[in-house]
Amino acid sequence: MQKNRIRYLDIYKGLGIVLVVLGHMEATPYFWKLLLNAFHMPLFFVAAGLLTGEGRLYERESGSVIRDRARSILIPYFWFSLIGILWDCAKEFFAPMPHSFTGISGKVWDAISFFGSSVLWFLPVFFVGATGYQLLRKKLAYPAALALLASLAVGLCAFKGVPGQAAGMEMSAGVFLLKLASTVLRGCMGMFFCALGEGMGILVRCLAERKWVLALAGAGLTGAGSWLSVVNVRVSGYPVSFCYMLLGNGALFILAALCLTGGTLFLCCLPGRFAPLEYLGKHSLAIMVTHLDMRVIYIAQKAGGLALAATGRLFIQHIALFAVMVILELFWIWLLNGCLGFLMGKRKNTGAQIVQREERRK
Repeated sequence: MQKNRIRYLDIYKGLGIVLVVLGHMEATPYFWKLLLNAFHMPLFFVAAGLLTGEGRLYERESGSVIRDRARSILIPYFWFSLIGILWDCAKEFFAPMPHSFTGISGKVWDAISFFGSSVLWFLPVFFVGATGYQLLRKKLAYPAALALLASLAVGLCAFKGVPGQAAGMEMSAGVFLLKLASTVLRGCMGMFFCALGEGMGILVRCLAERKWVLALAGAGLTGAGSWLSVVNVRVSGYPVSFCYMLLGNGALFILAALCLTGGTLFLCCLPGRFAPLEYLGKHSLAIMVTHLDMRVIYIAQKAGGLALAATGRLFIQHIALFAVMVILELFWIWLLNGCLGFLMGKRKNTGAQIVQREERRK
C-alpha cells in the first residue's frame, strides 16, 4: 500500500507540474488556461493533505515539522528570489541609459514580505497551508479539522481579490503587512484543500480494488469541474486566479476545484506505474522554481520560433520547444540534486545526522 500510494501521488504531482508549465506557455490556448487556473495550484495542497493523512504525518513533533518544511520550501524561495533580483539588476545595468531600479526594489519588497514574485509566490503560501494543516491535525480529529476549515474557506471568500489589490500598491509599512497577510490568506485557503485531500485519500483507499469506480468517478468529476469552471468565468466575467484570490463566485470556484482535483486524482490512481509523470512528480519543486525564473520556457519558446522560421512547419516548432524544455529541465534537476543542492535546502548527511533526523521524526 505504501509503494502504491507514493506512486500515484508522484503521478498526481507530476501531472500538476505539467499543468503549471502549460499554464505559463504562450502556445497554450486561452480556454485551456481558464481550466488550468481553476485547479492546478489547489492540486498541490490536495496532494499535501493526502500525504498528511495517509502517512500520519500529523503525529510528528511540531518543531520538526516546521524546521523540515522551512528548509525544503523557504530556503529555495529566498535563494531563487535573490537570483531573480540579481538577474534583473544585471539586465538593468547593461540596458541603455537611463537606469531605473524601481521594479527591482518592488521585487525585494515582495521577497521579504513573503508575497513573492513570478511563480515563487506559491512557496510561502504552500508552507503556510501544508504546515498549518499538519499542525492543526495534530490538535484536531479529521472531521473537526474539515468542518473548521470549510467554515474558514467560506469566510475567506469575502476577501477575494485582496492579494491582487496589494500587488499594485506602492510599498509602505501598511502595504508590507497587507502583502504578508495576503500570503497567510492564500495559505489558509490552501489548508482547506489539504483537508479535502486527506478525505480524497480515504476514498482512494476504500475504492482501491474497484478500478472501474475510480475511472467513472474520475471522468465524471473532471467533466463536471471543467463545466463549473467555465460557468464561473462566465458569471464573474474574468478568469479565476488562486494567486490573486480572484475566485469569481466563491462557491463555484471551490466546487470546480474540488471536482477537478478529485477527478484527476482518481484517474492518476489507475495506471499503477507511469514513470515519466512519477519522475516529474518527484522533482516538481525543482521544475516549479526553474521553468520561469531560470528562463526555461523563454529559451524553449525562442528555440521553437527559430525552428518554425527555418522550416515553416508548426509541428517542428512544437517538437523543438518540447525537446529544448525537456533538456533544460533535466539539466536543472541534475544540478539541483548535485552541486547546487544547497539552493533547494539540501545538505550532505553523515550517518549520525540521518539517525538523529529519523529519531526526531518519530
